[in-house]
Amino acid sequence: MRIFKKSNVEFSQEKEPNVTGKIFTSVKDYIDGQKFNRDYLIDQLPFLLFLSFLAIIYISNQFHAEKLVNEVNKLKKERVEKRAEYISAASDLMKITRQSEVIELLKEDGLALKPLTSPPKKIIIDQE
Repeated sequence: MRIFKKSNVEFSQEKEPNVTGKIFTSVKDYIDGQKFNRDYLIDQLPFLLFLSFLAIIYISNQFHAEKLVNEVNKLKKERVEKRAEYISAASDLMKITRQSEVIELLKEDGLALKPLTSPPKKIIIDQE
């Protein structure tokens, strides 16, 4: 069992580092320009290039998205116009193919065709 004398034992009374002091000194270094020297900027160059690359990608993605939205809106308008055109053409076709309209068109062309008054008859041919 060892017994230490008071004279051999050293007690250090180190203070805890002042956190606010470190913050103020680092801010002071940035403001004074001591942190922004050439070596620091060269060390940070890859990160700055990466951030620039991300910014370019973000901007191009935004332009691409706007272009797609404009194209979708244009296609929606075109679809509405085509649907209206289809309904109009189908309506005209229904009107033209009515029997009364066909008869009037034949009279205008000068053909002397008349509508049937009796139903059509089916012709059956023996294959013997």
